Amino acid sequence: MIDLIDKDAKTVVGKSLAGLQLGESIETFLPYIDTAIDGNEVPWSISVMNDNPGVTPYKIKNNQGYKIHINRQEIELLFSPKGFLRHIEVNEGYADKTVYDGEIFEGLKIGDKLADIKHPTYHCDPDEVHYLVDDDGEIIDGIWFFTASGELEEDPDQVILSVKVYDYSIE
Repeated sequence: MIDLIDKDAKTVVGKSLAGLQLGESIETFLPYIDTAIDGNEVPWSISVMNDNPGVTPYKIKNNQGYKIHINRQEIELLFSPKGFLRHIEVNEGYADKTVYDGEIFEGLKIGDKLADIKHPTYHCDPDEVHYLVDDDGEIIDGIWFFTASGELEEDPDQVILSVKVYDYSIE
């Protein structure tokens, strides 16, 4: 699976992350699967992630789609029920190492300060993520940043721990 990931690829909002393209078929990833987990039989738990350090697909209950976790969820791929890639999330790696070191937005990388984004952002409390917003304050779909902190004004030194590129219109 790692050979599908381009650790230096630039992120394209709403299109790609780590060299992976939204809309890609799950079939592309099946040859790399280590262990399969059916969510209808085994509920999701933290032990599923920790017990499977390789490439683990997870069938979401009630035909809601599929997830593939890579390196204990360092990378998460979410697929539609029809098997097309809807979101790519890359998280901070373990032991300060990551399989992705590319530019996520305006020259920034995972581990950089959120305050260094030279674009307005909106902090979504329930999700604890930051979205880019346009000049009218409307959320720009296709990307968010997770920092594990609240409002940027409250913690100007918070760093980006993960990024997600998404398009939930993909069926």
